[in-house]
Amino acid sequence: MNSLFQDGIVLKPINGHRMNHIFKYFVEDNILYFEFLRNKKTGKVNSGLINIPLIIKHWRKITNSKDQVLLMPFFENLKGLPDSSGTLTIRVITSKNMKSELIKVKHAWFEVPIFDNYFLFFDTKGKVLNFLKSFSNIKVRRQIEVWSNVIKNNHFLKKNLIGSFKSSISLHKQISNIDTVAWDWISSNENPILLEGNSNYGLFIPQILEQIGGYTYNNDYDYDS
Repeated sequence: MNSLFQDGIVLKPINGHRMNHIFKYFVEDNILYFEFLRNKKTGKVNSGLINIPLIIKHWRKITNSKDQVLLMPFFENLKGLPDSSGTLTIRVITSKNMKSELIKVKHAWFEVPIFDNYFLFFDTKGKVLNFLKSFSNIKVRRQIEVWSNVIKNNHFLKKNLIGSFKSSISLHKQISNIDTVAWDWISSNENPILLEGNSNYGLFIPQILEQIGGYTYNNDYDYDS
C-alpha cells in the first residue's frame, strides 16, 4: 500500500500479453489516478476512499477482465536509458535437467516497448529479433539503432543482465517439479528487480533464438564476474 503513495503500483493480468490491460495507479493530493501504460492515457478514479479492493474493482471494470490480477510496485527504467513507452524488461528462460537437476539459462533477451503496443525484442548482443514490415519506417529504424547501441555498451545494463541470470538460476533451484521457467526482470541502478516467474510463456522469441543458434549462458558470460 505504501508504494501507491510513492511511485504508484501496477496491475496486470497474470496471463497478460504485451502491454494489454496493464495499468498504473498512483495518488496525488489524495486523489487516486490511473494510467494505461500502453498509451499513457490517464484518468481520475476518485478522491475519497483509497484501498486495494477498490483499485482491483476499477481495473476489472475498465478492462472487462476476470483474469487473476498481479499487483506490484511501479519501477522506473534504469537511469540513463532512452525514453520509451514502458519499462525495458529482461526475460530469462531457465531450463532444468530433471535427472541431473542441472539448471542453465537456455534463452535470454530484452523486450523494449517503443510505441503504442509496439515492442522490439533484442538478443543479449543487441541484435533485433522481430524486424517486421510494419516497423520499416525511419522512426522505428532509429529506435532499433539507439537501443541496439545501449544494449551493446551500457555497463549497468550488462551488470543487470548477469545479475538476472544468476538470480533466475538460484530461484529455479527452489522449484522441484518444473523443468522450465520464464523470469521477467527490470534493470535498476543496483540489482535487477524480479517482476514475475511463469512456466506458461510464449514460444515466438525462443523459436527465433533456436533458429539463430540458441543461447547458452555459460558460453557467453563469466558466471563469477
